[in-house]
Amino acid sequence: MRINLIDGSFTKIEAIELLTQLIATKINFHMSKIGESLEEEDIKHREKRISALQNELQLMRAEISRSSKRINIDCQLNLS
Repeated sequence: MRINLIDGSFTKIEAIELLTQLIATKINFHMSKIGESLEEEDIKHREKRISALQNELQLMRAEISRSSKRINIDCQLNLS
C-alpha cells in the first residue's frame, strides 16, 4: 500500500516548516519510546536515530535556504 503523504510545491519557509514538523514528530516518537524502554541496546539505537534525524534536518534546512526557487516535495509512504 502506498500513501502519497506530500506532493506539492512550497515556498522555502513552508518547506522548512513542513519538513521540520514531520521530522520533529519522528524524533518525539523515538523520545517517547526511550522513556518506555528498559533495554540499553534499544535506547542507544533510538538515540543514534534521533541524532541522525537532527543532523539531516540541519542539512535539509541549509539546502533549502540556499535555494532560489520554490521547493518541490514528493513524499510517499510504502507499507508492506
